[in-house]
Amino acid sequence: MAGDFRISGLASGYDTAQLIEQLIALERKPVLQMQKKKDQIKVRSDAWRDITTRLSNLKSKASSLKLEATINAKSASSSNDKLVTATASSGAANAVYKIWVDQLATSTKVASGGQVGRELDLRVKLSEAGFATMPTVGTFTVNGVAIRIDTDTVMSDGVDDAGSNSILGKINSSGTGVTASVEDNRLVLRAQPGSGPIRLGSGGDTSNFLTAAKVLGVPAGETVSSYGVLGVAKTTVALNKARLATGIAHSVTGGVVEGETEGKLATALDEGTTVVFTYRGQEYTTGALSGGDDMELIAAELEAKMNEAAGLEPGTIRVRVSGLEGKRNDRFVITDTQTPELGDGADGVADNSIIVNEASSALRLTISEGATTKGMFKLNGVAIEYDANRDAINDIINRINASTAGVTATYDVLSDSLVLASKETGGLTITMDDVGGNFLSAVGLAGAEQEYGKNALFRVDGVQDGAQLSSASNTVSGILTNVTLTLKDVGEDPVTVTVFQDTESAAKAIRGFVDQYNSTMDLLSSLTAYDKETKTAGALQGNSAVRGIQTSLRRLTMASVEGQPKGFNSLLAVGISTGAPGRKVGSSTGTLTIDEAKLKEALTSDPQSVLRLFNEAEQGIAVQYEKYIDELVKSTSGLISQTQKVLKEQTKDIDRRIEEMEARLEKRKESLIRQYTQMEKALAAMYQQQMWMDAQFKSMGV
Repeated sequence: MAGDFRISGLASGYDTAQLIEQLIALERKPVLQMQKKKDQIKVRSDAWRDITTRLSNLKSKASSLKLEATINAKSASSSNDKLVTATASSGAANAVYKIWVDQLATSTKVASGGQVGRELDLRVKLSEAGFATMPTVGTFTVNGVAIRIDTDTVMSDGVDDAGSNSILGKINSSGTGVTASVEDNRLVLRAQPGSGPIRLGSGGDTSNFLTAAKVLGVPAGETVSSYGVLGVAKTTVALNKARLATGIAHSVTGGVVEGETEGKLATALDEGTTVVFTYRGQEYTTGALSGGDDMELIAAELEAKMNEAAGLEPGTIRVRVSGLEGKRNDRFVITDTQTPELGDGADGVADNSIIVNEASSALRLTISEGATTKGMFKLNGVAIEYDANRDAINDIINRINASTAGVTATYDVLSDSLVLASKETGGLTITMDDVGGNFLSAVGLAGAEQEYGKNALFRVDGVQDGAQLSSASNTVSGILTNVTLTLKDVGEDPVTVTVFQDTESAAKAIRGFVDQYNSTMDLLSSLTAYDKETKTAGALQGNSAVRGIQTSLRRLTMASVEGQPKGFNSLLAVGISTGAPGRKVGSSTGTLTIDEAKLKEALTSDPQSVLRLFNEAEQGIAVQYEKYIDELVKSTSGLISQTQKVLKEQTKDIDRRIEEMEARLEKRKESLIRQYTQMEKALAAMYQQQMWMDAQFKSMGV
């Protein structure tokens, strides 16, 4: 034990500690032998684990050969894959088709009916005017004349003469022969009579104004106009600060109130209940509600009572049921539909124009009951929530694109519009609904005309006498049995699609089976081999179970399948043999080889017979391999599982015996230490007594 004080040869002169270690080492030899035996068991266990892996892979390869999609594989080629591509499954007939593509399927699109943002603010600094790209100070060139702008320059001051610090004034008084104006939110430059075409920009420009005004790169001419609108919405800041042409209406989205029954409150509303709310700074109390649990009826009555209490026109305050997908998910949504009041900032919109102060917990309309000031809209029935004080247009675009609404949203900076496109082709309508708030209306999507998608139009020679066919998708299935066409582009000339037997795909799968069989047999051979030169044996050398597996696997490769036509009743018949092509079956090598020409001939002439060779219900080669390997690797009763169980128990037994032996050796060591320590002490005492006696004799002169 650590900290023990031991006397090691101080009296005897022997290194007793080393002597004890040597004695213990001699007595530990049985432990070392058991550890060696344990290592040998591990090697055998690992070998069986490798066998299991190889056999499982072999079973997987065999199983794939039972499938018609593997053996009777079909492929399709196109004479013009820029117009049409095709795929074919195993049930397709070998045939040649001529196909004309007259029209591709397109998706439904809808864009904002007008600009999302406000037009350019002409009389404020350029940096605050609403450009998509903020103009920088410096100079830009018009017809070779440099025009300078500074931090206080505006687009127009209403006068725009030589004394104006405005873009229009500077250009109009520059002597360049150009007159500038802003029309329909675009910069328009017109050449004065006799001044020639307008040329913009130079290598010495230090301001990016021409880029910000979207005129740089426009071809020279008598008139040059911005290629996109100038004043736009801010897509990266919160909606309430986004320069929207229409402000975001305020709304209150209540907490979830729906119960087990769809459209019914979880807790019925008591008759006579009132709601206290604040509308644009004034508090009101509704008349008594009828109560009940029907959410649609309650919403309609609450809307009427709120408008009546506030003295508003019917529908000014709107109350809706959210209509979210799934039960126990719905809530009430209240919206102020009046034009939002602007806040202190030019971009701001007043928040909290409507707040519910007191309401029954059955309605959950107060903040304390889980209500929020978020808005909500639906696209194709899928709800998208937003917070006007936090979410930007880009955030909402990302939310739409990540949803299951089946549409893709984008922002077009040139037209300052939001665009929705259906992910599916064909004439599908994109449904839109502002449930709470007015986002869809504010960005111009609500009520905007939709450009409906078109169906694909095509013709197939021999199908309905070559009449024009229609498909909502450019991926066409069901017209040609087990053949899928993908229409890529229109063309006047026909495309030839050829469906043919894919013998290479089938041969590759059979090759994979043969390679795995050979890999398995090679492993079994190496594990049972004995190298005379090195005098080393495989981990399972002499193991009869392994030899039995080898024999069984070899026997299965030579099996015949009754009822099969001649030339398709065995692996040998289709070109798979134990040895090089032409060698006798049963070659001592044990591995398989393939006569590629013979195999492909069989696959070409009668793929169904080749398939039955592998998947016949009882005798099929692949079926027999599956059954045999399953028996070997069964988790409880299989030969390999039982063998591994025995090896595991042997390992546990050795570990137990080693532990017991180590405990005995530790006690033996402690006993030897005590014995030698006592001996050293006795010798030391004896030596001390002898020294005393020698001293006494010396003092007596003896």
